[in-house]
Amino acid sequence: LGDGAHEFRVGATDATHPDDEEWTAVAWTVDTVPPDVAITGGPAGTVGSRSASVPFTVGEGLPAECALDGGAFAPCSSPFAVSGLADGAHLVTVRARDAAGNLGTASRSWTVDATAPSVVVESASSGDGSASFAFRADDGALTTCALDNGTFAPCTSPASYGGLADGHHVFVVRAADALGNTSSAAREFDLSHPPPAATAAPSPAATPAPVAPPAGVARAVVAKLRGRSPAAVARLPAFRVGYRARAAGTLLITVRLGGAGTILSGRSQPSSAHTVRPRVARTAAAARVATRRSATLTVVARFTPADRSRAAVAATRRVTVRRP
Repeated sequence: LGDGAHEFRVGATDATHPDDEEWTAVAWTVDTVPPDVAITGGPAGTVGSRSASVPFTVGEGLPAECALDGGAFAPCSSPFAVSGLADGAHLVTVRARDAAGNLGTASRSWTVDATAPSVVVESASSGDGSASFAFRADDGALTTCALDNGTFAPCTSPASYGGLADGHHVFVVRAADALGNTSSAAREFDLSHPPPAATAAPSPAATPAPVAPPAGVARAVVAKLRGRSPAAVARLPAFRVGYRARAAGTLLITVRLGGAGTILSGRSQPSSAHTVRPRVARTAAAARVATRRSATLTVVARFTPADRSRAAVAATRRVTVRRP
């Protein structure tokens, strides 16, 4: 029978009353057409997101059920949202059943690739105002490099830099794939120009006087840190340290967590009024110190005169910070 309304009628008579007939009818409708179910959007191909939203429509105002990756169906509404997806292929199926038991379905499949390419700095060399870094990234990854919070620019290994000032520097290389997944690797280093070539000793009257008191600067930074918890040190805002110098030059302050890296750093400018503002560095060491119950920090103050005939002077102090 085709879809639509149908009727079956049966009649009967007897020999006594051949003209009297009695009829009985049975009517029913055939419906074998499944309801319309359509997915109208959502991810397709390969995507870099671990979440997805799949909109759909269902005809006849019927309720819908959805399933992810062959799992159990459950009531759902449009759009059907999923999250926390692992890398690999995924399938969303939407179904609806009408009063006649006909089942309509629609599916959407895609692939998730949300794993960033790997990148590692394999070696580094620095000295005399320059630095070079050899790095390796996954095949097909686009690499960009930056130095000291500068703008990232496309780069290849090795990445080289020149004309660098004395002090602390941070090199960062990023790797990105076609889907926008990114990862990065960093390498910290310190530069100090070599002292000038030895010359004939000047007469006592021409010997330069000391140019700055690094010991006093180091003590001032220790006083700023003492009594604070490791977490408070990791959140410490920039602060001002003043000093007196008898000659032009640059004062560099670094605070390190053992050999793990720099926590705070600051450098004066030759044109500044003898002040330096140390601030927390965005490094792994700064993140680690915040979680510790106690930490021993090394404070180094180093003054490098602009006049190369004068020797740089430095002072080192240590301070232990503890959680209350």
